[in-house]
Amino acid sequence: MAKQNLSELQINAWRNMIRATNLANYHYQMGIALERQGDVSGAVKRYEKALATHEGCSAARLRLIKALHHVGETAAAERIQGAGLEHNPNFAAAGTLAIVMESLDVDPPTEILDRLQRIDRLERLPNSDVAEAFLEVGKLLTRVQNGGAAMRALERAHTFDPLNPMILAALGEAQLANSALTALEQSLQSWLAIAPTSPHALFLLGRLRLVQEHYGDADRAFTDAITHGHENPVLMQSFRGRLRLADGNAESALALFEDPIKAPAAGWLERAYAGFCRIRLDKAETVLATVQDIVTQSGEHPLALATKAFALMALGGKSEAMALLGATVAAHPSCFTHVAAAVACYKAGNSHAAAGHFQAAAEEKDPYFTFYINVLPWGNEAYSAIFPNRAQTDAEAQK
Repeated sequence: MAKQNLSELQINAWRNMIRATNLANYHYQMGIALERQGDVSGAVKRYEKALATHEGCSAARLRLIKALHHVGETAAAERIQGAGLEHNPNFAAAGTLAIVMESLDVDPPTEILDRLQRIDRLERLPNSDVAEAFLEVGKLLTRVQNGGAAMRALERAHTFDPLNPMILAALGEAQLANSALTALEQSLQSWLAIAPTSPHALFLLGRLRLVQEHYGDADRAFTDAITHGHENPVLMQSFRGRLRLADGNAESALALFEDPIKAPAAGWLERAYAGFCRIRLDKAETVLATVQDIVTQSGEHPLALATKAFALMALGGKSEAMALLGATVAAHPSCFTHVAAAVACYKAGNSHAAAGHFQAAAEEKDPYFTFYINVLPWGNEAYSAIFPNRAQTDAEAQK
């Protein structure tokens, strides 16, 4: 419906805005990172690049003004303030954003959200500035893993600026992380109706279809994201490999993970998933030959440790594998580590412990719950044996 109400010229303008705002947001986020590291001068340059790319980025302008004052360049700060007033006559009222920015690293995030929703001055601000304020709070809440509040903030941002691609992307990520799959489906329908070739929307669509176990649709979405210029084609290929592994086609998945075109850019994550493929193909000995490098490169990430554990188990080292996974669950309790421990317990002959770990994994409400089961070696076998009525159990786990 939305596409029919826009001319091709308007759609092209909106796509150009996506490119500009995405690049501006990149410079803006880099500026924040540099500022937090104490490199205020470097941050100034990044904020200036953000504004040069997208003049309407009020958050970058406010951060730049603050940073310039910090390094003693008061005159430059005043010029930037004046330019903001010329660009947006309501910029002076955008002090609300300054309040938010000043509070981000100080106050509890939920208090910021509550305060922002009560500020009367919001009524005097343009919708785009209000949306930007809620977007910033939503990002903060996401960083501190307050998923429910993050979604509320991002939903408010979307209400004020429904076509903003940065808001759509952040909201979609929050909806997926919090298993709000119906809401994500609706968000993506709106987004793709306006921008059917948006690589970021297609990436989100692929991940949604992946957790829904609609693997053919997921593969097409990731492929389309590559075709339409996603900035990280290696990641798209990696997701294509993961879904094929989850679908039981380890040989095809391994070919994608070891694609010579992407091999130089492949990281430890792709190598770990390739290890799962080899274990399924009865090549566990080749995994053990290099897995310690993967563990080291990952900083002992749980997925890399699980690759090592399952390779050990496949070659008869059950006690060593169980000890490794036990320590991993203790240090990093999560849906993934509980699923890994459940599968290992089942293979070691302890179905009772396996059921306990599966239950703990389901309680995490992780949207990738069934994906982990499908990807891990022997995961389907263990889960089906312990919970024969898998469809019902999965449905309850996703509530």
